[in-house]
Amino acid sequence: MRYKIIDMQIASDLARSKLAGESVECSKHEQEIGSGQPLSDAVLLAIAQDIKRIRKSIEKSEGDRTELDRRAFEVVHRKLPNDPDILGDSRFWGRFALVFLFDTIVWRFPGKKAGFNLENLGLSSSIGRRRENYLYKLWMRGELSRQEKGGDPYRLGRFGDIDFWTSHVHRQGFSNCRSIAMEFIRYQYPSAQKGVPRLFHGEEDSASGKFGVRTLVKRVRRLWATVEYALLDSAELQAVLKELSKGLVGPDGKPVSS
Repeated sequence: MRYKIIDMQIASDLARSKLAGESVECSKHEQEIGSGQPLSDAVLLAIAQDIKRIRKSIEKSEGDRTELDRRAFEVVHRKLPNDPDILGDSRFWGRFALVFLFDTIVWRFPGKKAGFNLENLGLSSSIGRRRENYLYKLWMRGELSRQEKGGDPYRLGRFGDIDFWTSHVHRQGFSNCRSIAMEFIRYQYPSAQKGVPRLFHGEEDSASGKFGVRTLVKRVRRLWATVEYALLDSAELQAVLKELSKGLVGPDGKPVSS
């Protein structure tokens, strides 16, 4: 497909100007690349309008801003075309965030003393940090959690807080192996527990021996060097996760059952 992008450095400069309250014209910096049918801006606008409606609902109910993550990821994943060139281009994601949802993303990440971080728009000189684009992370949440079977294909994606999805899934390279990502989510949020995590998910305490999902993630990554998770089926991956969870505790501080 053909789609529009903005050069990363130019987009960063435009974002800084917008943060400073200046009026900017993004369209004159846009380029259309690719081939075939164009991706209409109407698609991106429709996604943005849905997400803005969710934001307004959260503001009206005085809910937590992180609730936007749980409610918006499905919109992004369901409505964007499954085009690998588009989805893999950080310049597309940067333009999408800057042009269509800048105010909402700034609202979602208000910042502290340091202020708003442009990496939330995917604007960075570091290729790795560009993956911090909020909209890209929402899409990836849908991609890694969507199940073909069942009444609600996005059920798994509704579990977990921002720390779980950002620190334990997105930044661990699980996007390189969807099968281990899916089974890791299922293991931490078993259906029988209706959204209650299996393993302790707070800051771990070595003095008291309170280790949970953070340690499981480290063990999964360590074993990845010698085990090709992509070759294992669901039952085998669940068995691996159970084995790696030995000695870990649940939210109540008690050891998890095998």
